[in-house]
Amino acid sequence: MNKKIKVIIADDHVFYRDGLCSTINADMGMQVIAEARDATQLLKMVRSLEPDVVVTDLRMPGDGIKAIQQLSEEGFLRIIAISSFENDDLIIEALEAGALGYVMKNANRGEIEEAIKLVFDFIPYYSQSTSPGLLKDILKSNFNPYKEQETGIFTEDERRITTFICEGKTTEEIARILFLSTRKIDRIRRSISKKMNVKTISGVVIYAVKKGLYSGPPY
Repeated sequence: MNKKIKVIIADDHVFYRDGLCSTINADMGMQVIAEARDATQLLKMVRSLEPDVVVTDLRMPGDGIKAIQQLSEEGFLRIIAISSFENDDLIIEALEAGALGYVMKNANRGEIEEAIKLVFDFIPYYSQSTSPGLLKDILKSNFNPYKEQETGIFTEDERRITTFICEGKTTEEIARILFLSTRKIDRIRRSISKKMNVKTISGVVIYAVKKGLYSGPPY
């Protein structure tokens, strides 16, 4: 039997923390083992309890960003930042400090579960609600979890379609340009996402830009 993913959550708002805890524990494959209300508590809990994944707010007593940086320096990398829409700058700081993913506070249960499972496997997670502005800021930031990954794994068709995705073109538009069926374009898009280990269009764009597969302005 597979062991559950051990999660520590940190947030100074008890009602949000309780809701997040219930959401995570509802998944049979994961379990909240501790709840922190500030950065100091979070650091102590991670060091003593050795969780698999940390899900932490950024605006809490003791500074969530500094806690992420400290954990990263100590070798703990499986961190998910949670934030509100108006705090894009904090998300950038969290990623540069060492977080491997982020979700918005209004994320649904399925997205939170997916984020935890991906980050547990050291795969970056980008919120489904990533705005164009936040995406551009991530592209300009120092955040780059793909430095060691190969780019030679992509076929010529995958590279061309990656460019079109970064330009914001839909499957139908790409099919018309390349004189291919939408079914084939969808199949190639799935292959691209699988090779990049990303789940969203934002993830494709971030990977492509950070790895030099695309150099123009996104969208």
